Amino acid sequence: MKTDVKKRAIVIGAGIGGVTAGFRLREAGWDVRILERQTIAGGRMRTVRQGGFVIDVGAGVLPSSYKAVLKLIADARLDGLIDQLAGQIAVPRDGKIHYLDMSQLAVSLMKTSLIGWRSKLNLLRISFDLWRARNTLGFDTISAAAAFDSGNVAQYAARHLDKELLDYVVEPSLRTLYLNNANETSIIEFFWFMKNLSSDSSFCIKGGMDQLAAAVAATLPVEYGVQVNQVAQDGDQAVVTFTDAEGTARTASADIAIVAADGKVVADLCRTMLSQEQLGYLANMRYSTSVNLHFGLRRVPDVQALIVQVPAPVDPHLAALVMDHLKGPGRAPAEKGLVSAFFDDAWGQRMLHATDEEIFADAIPRIAKIIPGFSGMIEIQHAERWKYAATITEPGQCAAIGRFEAQEKPGSRVLFASDLYAPSSVNTCVVQGERAAQAAMALVQA
Repeated sequence: MKTDVKKRAIVIGAGIGGVTAGFRLREAGWDVRILERQTIAGGRMRTVRQGGFVIDVGAGVLPSSYKAVLKLIADARLDGLIDQLAGQIAVPRDGKIHYLDMSQLAVSLMKTSLIGWRSKLNLLRISFDLWRARNTLGFDTISAAAAFDSGNVAQYAARHLDKELLDYVVEPSLRTLYLNNANETSIIEFFWFMKNLSSDSSFCIKGGMDQLAAAVAATLPVEYGVQVNQVAQDGDQAVVTFTDAEGTARTASADIAIVAADGKVVADLCRTMLSQEQLGYLANMRYSTSVNLHFGLRRVPDVQALIVQVPAPVDPHLAALVMDHLKGPGRAPAEKGLVSAFFDDAWGQRMLHATDEEIFADAIPRIAKIIPGFSGMIEIQHAERWKYAATITEPGQCAAIGRFEAQEKPGSRVLFASDLYAPSSVNTCVVQGERAAQAAMALVQA
């Protein structure tokens, strides 16, 4: 009598992309094994708890446009983890804070005194070009957007917009999400943001962003403290060599291996699986460096919006402030505030190896431009360092992604769930995890 043998997968990485891939494969009846270097799941969805404050030090706010994330939450029966948030943002200019209602963004931009009428009319050009490119701006890949990649954001603004619109609407969005400036970023990244991340509402995860990955990971066999050294293919098997939590060198094989990690890790682990051009693309991929700071405050600051987008004319390096105490109950002790500060890539690179004392000495006066008297409010402070925070989409990168995809080996037993195909976001990670799981199921038939 023939005995059915379960299909097997090894997933490298227990961030949200990795646990999504594992969850979908397990759902389809696969035997799944997840290997994670850290001692907890979550990756860039990490939360620190200190002095009664719940501090998201990676991803912090999720727009309601994240349909794949919401479906994962529903399918995993984790709906109780969602805290709905208001969609208001603020932009400072000339000593005044201007508030924009994301639930009525077009109306809000027409009414605001943040920008003048010429800039408001120029918003129509953005809407037209975004409409033209809309079908190429996916969470799965942006390779098809190469036809619309006409240069960097500053060049696009010089041709079609005006400096005021660039300084106070367009570039602040890039600085907030990707910590990068208009001179280095492809216009595709701004279009991608406008299509996928502009939303009338947002949400976060109760108790901290790490709770989502942790809850999904709890349903899966995850081995922590594992250092993966190489992922390769031998015949119809994927082969993973690693060092386990006890320091023992091991090798494991499976029908499929899914590397759920950023492009730099993919290049390091899968060198034998990639062409020289693919390795060159990964070597040239840019990620913003983030040294983000988090402050527990003795009182709530007088800022009504969840997110403050800081234009470069206000401060060349401070990119955004997040009022984390507005995320929901339990984020901060009663009547206290919690603020996260994010800085641009140039500042992050300069401060990556600085001492905490040097970092806070430079940062706090910048924040005080937005929140007067800020230094006197601080109760606790925490610095988080990310060498690879989020992808930076440079001009020409969409075409390079297309060439990378064209050289992927048909039938490969090593698959990627990575932000090497589309800009970094939590939804990108979930989509990439699902994409890899679906490819695995299509490749290995029962």
